[in-house]
Amino acid sequence: MKRIAAPVRPRHSFMWQVLTLAAVTLASTAGCSGGLRSGESAPVIYVLRASGTAASGTATSGAARAADPAAAPVAPSLQVVRVAAGPGYASDSILLTRVDRSLDVYSRGKWAEPLPRVLNALAVDSLRAAGGWSAVHDDAAPFAADYTLRFTIRRFDADYTGGGSDTAPRIRVILDCTVARRSDRKVLGTFVAEAEQLAADNRMAAVIAAFEQAAQAAMTTVAAQARAAVARALG
Repeated sequence: MKRIAAPVRPRHSFMWQVLTLAAVTLASTAGCSGGLRSGESAPVIYVLRASGTAASGTATSGAARAADPAAAPVAPSLQVVRVAAGPGYASDSILLTRVDRSLDVYSRGKWAEPLPRVLNALAVDSLRAAGGWSAVHDDAAPFAADYTLRFTIRRFDADYTGGGSDTAPRIRVILDCTVARRSDRKVLGTFVAEAEQLAADNRMAAVIAAFEQAAQAAMTTVAAQARAAVARALG
């Protein structure tokens, strides 16, 4: 007796269902800007600016040395090497400390890059503005500077432990710093740059302004202590 073969389902039918479902899903999300869920907004991106402007006359020019052999020697150069981050501080999140001392993040704002990169750029700009160096380079520069500066982020957060989440936070910045001579890697000095700044209000703009003020104050200490460490080494 001849057997009748069972009907074969078209091979494309399953793929057609998948493609149809994908098309419906895409159409349902087309109205959401940038693929974000309804009501969700992109975080605001923030940077930190150095205070002041670049100092002039930090190094003796080649023309001046040629005209006056007794002119002061060229100031040393400095490189801010890769900034190290304590636990929790390596991302682009803006951190806060809650009343129970747990770390959290602001959902409405982020740093423009991971915090170590942001502080590296801020340190370079601040040291250039402070003067006393022939050149100040970041960690990506292919130049061999006379001295290096390395610091570790111990704290860089908005502290709400003093009054709760509805009050203006106090910004706390603590940086562990090391100055070394590049030629023999001898450590010339270690110090802590620390600063605090109470935010004017519990709003993101006021919090970021306080972050910048505290960071600038810490960088003022960094600039002064780095110059002092090198000066002691030079005698």
